[in-house]
Amino acid sequence: MANARSQFLEKLRQLIRTLSETFDQCEALTEASVKVDAIGIPESVESVIRVWHEVSAPIAQHCIDKDIDAIVHADIPALRPFGVADKYAALDSDERAFLWEYIQSMNQLATLHCTTIPPVLQALGEHANKFIDGLGLKPDADGNVPGFNVNQVFESVVARLNEGDVHAMLSGISQDGGGSLLGQLAPLLGMFAGGAQMEADD
Repeated sequence: MANARSQFLEKLRQLIRTLSETFDQCEALTEASVKVDAIGIPESVESVIRVWHEVSAPIAQHCIDKDIDAIVHADIPALRPFGVADKYAALDSDERAFLWEYIQSMNQLATLHCTTIPPVLQALGEHANKFIDGLGLKPDADGNVPGFNVNQVFESVVARLNEGDVHAMLSGISQDGGGSLLGQLAPLLGMFAGGAQMEADD
């Protein structure tokens, strides 16, 4: 799930950078912005996304509901230095919409990255290969198939999911070993494979 991880890091950088510019007197945000911009190696990104998931999981529903009071009352240690209640009160409606959009998107990416188990990813890869083989397409020397971008598949999956969908999907994984996930992804794989076939025909 390297793609989800890279998307998460980019969104985190944009969010912290925007907040640190909006509240330029907040030392905690300035320090956070510097630290986030310095993240480079995959191991560091992995650590950050897993900490985010650990912190956000208990308040995921509050984020969906945009319930700032519930989040403040949850008294999450990681959020204490930022004075969440006061800063949220200072934001206008557009800024609040931006904040919730980014938080929910990052929660989705973190949940998908941290809770999707390797056997399911392996099954997904096998499912994708069946589509490719059925179309008679041959991978190049690097293992890529023209017109079929696996990252696009995952991006499309994430774009179509909200937090409730993620939990429902993961619940299905735990019950049937990934069959329900493959069923949900089959139309997407077919769509991208169809695009690959058109390019191959051209």
